[in-house]
Amino acid sequence: MKLLSQRTLVAILAAAVLSTLIPARAFEVPLSDEQIREAYFIGKENPDRIREFLQPYRHTFPAPESGPQISLIEIETPFVLIADQISRTGLTYHAPDAVQDYLGKPEQLHVHVEIAFTATYPPRNTDVANLPFWDDFKVHLKQKSEVPPSKVIGRPIFLDWAYLWVGST
Repeated sequence: MKLLSQRTLVAILAAAVLSTLIPARAFEVPLSDEQIREAYFIGKENPDRIREFLQPYRHTFPAPESGPQISLIEIETPFVLIADQISRTGLTYHAPDAVQDYLGKPEQLHVHVEIAFTATYPPRNTDVANLPFWDDFKVHLKQKSEVPPSKVIGRPIFLDWAYLWVGST
């Protein structure tokens, strides 16, 4: 399958939208002990507040008239990853624990893109079971210059109830 420039444009537009909605402090690294404590307190807030906090980092798109659907682009900064991980900890986990667990540790930026099948993609008679079609899609991150990925992972998305392949992540 050939990569269409339309797909690249959608990904670039999504990244531009996301980067304008996300506070600049979310991209700061390395995180200070104060920033880790702030992520801790966000992570320990009520679930509605956490969802509200994470919302600008996720952007969904409607299905196009033809071709694949870039259904989701999500950016997880080190700050977001810490807040999200802390939201899953128990009541005995405290801010000093978070500082100890995260201060000075390697920090990562995750970009998650979901590509959904549509009525026109993939083309009929395509054996998607043996084709890692996500290799046709490229995600580019730029700050001052392009930031190369340290790892790219592609895997199929299945509907739970039908074991039907519907896209990839």
